Amino acid sequence: MEKTVEVTPNLNLISCGGSVAALEKWLEEYSGLLSIEKLNEIKKKSTSLKEAESRLCLRRVNLIAEQGKLMDEAMNASGIDI
Repeated sequence: MEKTVEVTPNLNLISCGGSVAALEKWLEEYSGLLSIEKLNEIKKKSTSLKEAESRLCLRRVNLIAEQGKLMDEAMNASGIDI
């Protein structure tokens, strides 16, 4: 099966300063240029990245909670009452 694809000279490439959402939109728009294998590989890596980001977010929340607890303890020890 032959597929004809019209390609513009620069494909409207997003610079590194662009948003992640804009880059994802660009990738989705031009995903037809990639094979099913490459698309599956990208999907797997994307899922792995999202999982890692979720774990990192949870670690940040736990750190903030720990910092809040330490501040509360320090304020109570100092007699500061809010």
